Amino acid sequence: FEFNQDRVGKAKVDFKRLGLGDYITVTHRDVLTDGFLLNADDEGSDERVTEKSIDAIFIDLPSPEKAVPHCHKILKKRAIMCNFSPCIEQVQKVSQEMAKLGFYNINTIECLSREIQVSKAGHCPIEPVKKEEQPKADEEATGAGKKRQ
Repeated sequence: FEFNQDRVGKAKVDFKRLGLGDYITVTHRDVLTDGFLLNADDEGSDERVTEKSIDAIFIDLPSPEKAVPHCHKILKKRAIMCNFSPCIEQVQKVSQEMAKLGFYNINTIECLSREIQVSKAGHCPIEPVKKEEQPKADEEATGAGKKRQ
């Protein structure tokens, strides 16, 4: 489901180009307002999404807590819901809404970014350059910590 009509068209082209067109469908819809339930006769879709029919859902939405009841409606028992949120306030709201609706085993994972050097020889993380330790003010005043010549 995608709210932006232009992105729907681009996603369909990309999935087809990658050989995934027979496995992934894209539907234009505002899921925060209209939810995920989908009949085969709904505009723009030949697929169906019924209550308790989905194994997993991944959402990346503004106000994701508003989508949780819609997710709950379509997910099978023991299904997986994954929410991508850029701030902890969204995570808190989603987690509270999920708990209210009976979701269990609610976990939060923070994904941190780090730069990696890739070459034919392999790959390794690029560590940040550390500043040299500066002498403390009292060491400078007394000369402690300096090498004698």
